[in-house]
Amino acid sequence: MAAPTFKKSDLPFHVVKGRDIVAISLSDYRGRTRIDVRQYYQTEEDGVFSPTRQGVQIDPEKWGEFKRAMAAFEKANKSTLK
Repeated sequence: MAAPTFKKSDLPFHVVKGRDIVAISLSDYRGRTRIDVRQYYQTEEDGVFSPTRQGVQIDPEKWGEFKRAMAAFEKANKSTLK
């Protein structure tokens, strides 16, 4: 199943940078629930946000491990990250 399109008001968990959004949502892929962290772009015609290929799907069972890895990455790269 492809990542769905959204209006910005439909994305409760997102980070905005210009016309791009990074959103976190639950999706179904081949019958399995995944956490989808994906970049979306806003279309010129109707203002709807459509998914790009830039993103990652994470198994919910790995979410805690992913969060710990992100925290370690942030700590190690604190001077570079804003």
